Order: sequence, then structure tokens, then C-alpha cells
Amino acid sequence: MQIRVYADAAATTRLSQTALEKALPFLRDSFGNPSSQHSAGVAAKRALEEARGMIAEAIGAAADEIVFTSGASEANAWILTTVGRERANAANLAAQEVAAPSCKLGAGRVVTSTLEHSSIRRSCEALKRQGVAVDCLPSNRDGVVSLDALQQILDANAADINLTSITLANNEIGTIQPIAESGALLRRFGVPFHTDATQAVGHIPLDVRALNVDFLTASAHKFNGPKGVGFLYLRRGVSLPSLILGGEQERGLRAGTENVAGAVATAWALAENVARLETSAALTRRITAEIVDRLRTLLPPGSFAVVGDESRRLPGTLNLVFQGVKGDALVRLLDLKGVCASTGSACSSGAAEPSPILLALGFSPEDAKSSVRLSFDRDNSPDDAAVVAETLAFAYRKISGRASAT
Repeated sequence: MQIRVYADAAATTRLSQTALEKALPFLRDSFGNPSSQHSAGVAAKRALEEARGMIAEAIGAAADEIVFTSGASEANAWILTTVGRERANAANLAAQEVAAPSCKLGAGRVVTSTLEHSSIRRSCEALKRQGVAVDCLPSNRDGVVSLDALQQILDANAADINLTSITLANNEIGTIQPIAESGALLRRFGVPFHTDATQAVGHIPLDVRALNVDFLTASAHKFNGPKGVGFLYLRRGVSLPSLILGGEQERGLRAGTENVAGAVATAWALAENVARLETSAALTRRITAEIVDRLRTLLPPGSFAVVGDESRRLPGTLNLVFQGVKGDALVRLLDLKGVCASTGSACSSGAAEPSPILLALGFSPEDAKSSVRLSFDRDNSPDDAAVVAETLAFAYRKISGRASAT
């Protein structure tokens, strides 16, 4: 079946032609190991470091603050399960030198939010099993994390907090969080700060210095790069336990021969997206706004609700909750009509449970199972809005049995 409209860019994006062309030589010809001392290895190493520098420039970092990974899920788990645990262990070992043998020492705390990706949530669950306390910041109905709640937790427990992790932009509803404000607050208390920027990098302006973060994670395939590649921003002077022991690759933090072609493709895809931020945002914002306007004329009042505050939302992300129908049924019918969409995070697709993100916003379990996420990027066309709206309206009327508003 031919795809008429791809409306699932939040799950993955098309590989940039430029990124592909820049990567191909390192798959076919310049295949040397970057750790080798001969000319082929030196050429590969040079390409790897040039890619590192391009990524750093795109996010306002220094080249030595970029660590290549397999993607954000790996990096998220790395930070949560090491910094979230090891910082507490280091404090406990120091305390044990002066504590009485019978003194029970705590394992510290991690602060996160109710709106995190599953790689953060499940890492936090693992920390809980190891005795680390986890505090989840609530949000308002539009999906904006509460700074007041963060302030209260810091006032009460700052000395015990190992790490705070708050996503930059939610992967289901697209809400952009007050990361810079959160980071400034956490800096005053000396608490390390991580943000999962997977949905934001390459789609909105981003500067790690202005965000006041110590760690930032991203996946290349969300901004027209290849799958299986990502990067971690590690602020200079901040420590992070090694993920993989072995060689000295990635400053000894992640041993193993580097994916040079993937790194090169990532760097060029990101540079290309950053250069097109304004035009891409204008295009995708126009598409999402027109879809909502068209649906309001095509469907009876009360048929659907838009999730989140448009003023704080990624320009290409639109989450809709439909009345009286299941989101997965709508998505299947859309697919039959050539429109690719999703019910939420691709990492949770196929799950029978309602979206934990929508539940956290106060939606009922029934409504949380009735959402459709539409997400667009630079490869979409203005004409896609009409196709998606009309196909979605058709699918809703067919499944619900409700008549058209027109």
C-alpha cells in the first residue's frame, strides 16, 4: 500500500539525503578503525572528531562534551542508573567512615516528572528496587511540570538528591518544559540535572548553556539521522561512571569501536535541520493548526479535544483525544487509507494499557486510550493537512457511527 501522508515523525524521520551521502564513504571506502594509527584509521578518527564538533556547535557545546551513543534510551538509562545510584553510594561510603556500625544509611533520591519517556520511568523503577527514593513532579492539565513542586522538594531534600531528570519536550503531547528555569534552580542547590531532549533537538532552537543542564540526550533518527545512533552532552567538569569498560573510546566512558558513518550522518542531519529550524517550524505549525480547524468543521462539536497548550508545544506535534472511540482503531483505519500515525510513543505501541502521560494529565483511562498522535517534520507538505483531516474524520465517523457536522 502506498503511503499518502507520513504523520509519525515523533517516532522516526526519513534519513536525510545529505546525511546518507556524507556517510556512504565511511561504509564503503574510508572504513578504517578510528583507534588505528595508520592513515585509514587517522582518516576515520578525523571524520569522527569533525562530526563531534558539528554536533557540539549545533547545541552550543564544546566538542569534548559530546559522547556518541546508540541513542537516547541507552544514554538515559546510563545516566539514571549510574548517577542516580553511584552519587549516593559515594556519599554513603564517605559517611560510613564516621558513622557508627549500626547506623542505617539512605541511598539518596532522584527527582523526575510524571511525563517522562519509558526509558526514564523504567530506570527509575530499577532505582527504587535498589533503595533509591524517586519523587515525580506533577504537571498541570496542559502538561507543564510544576516548578513550585520542584522548589518544595529541593527545600526539603536537596542534600539527599542524586539527580533530577526532566524531559525537554514530551514525546506524546509535545509540551516544552521550563528546563532553563529548572536548571537555574537546581544549580543553586548543587543538584545534577539531566534532560531528555530527544523530541526537541533539531526541531527547536537549543543551547545547552542557556538550559543550565549537566546532561542532555538525543537520538539521531528523530532529526533525519540514522537509527541506532545518538549522543550525550556531558558538561565539562561533571563526572559520569563508564558505561562499557574496555578500550579508551569516547574518553574511556563507552568502550568499543565507534560507528563513524553513523556519527557523520548524525552531524550532517543535525546541521541541516538546525539551518532550517524557522521554515520547518512554520510549515509544521501550519499543518497542525489546519488539521484542527478542518476537523472542527468536519466533525460534530465535542467529537475530539486537543491535548496541551499550543503556545508551549513542539510545532509539529498534535495529540487529539476522540470521544467514544479507541485510538488504536483510528490508527489502523488511517493506515489502511495510507496515513501513518500513532496512539503515542513508538516505544509503547501495541500496549493495551492507557497512556501514562495522559493519565498523569488527569484524563480518564477510557479517554487515555482514545488519543491519536500526529507528528510532522520538514518532509511534509502543506497539502498533508487536508488529507489527514479528511481521512481522520472519515475514520472517526465510520468507527463511531456519528454523522458529519457538514
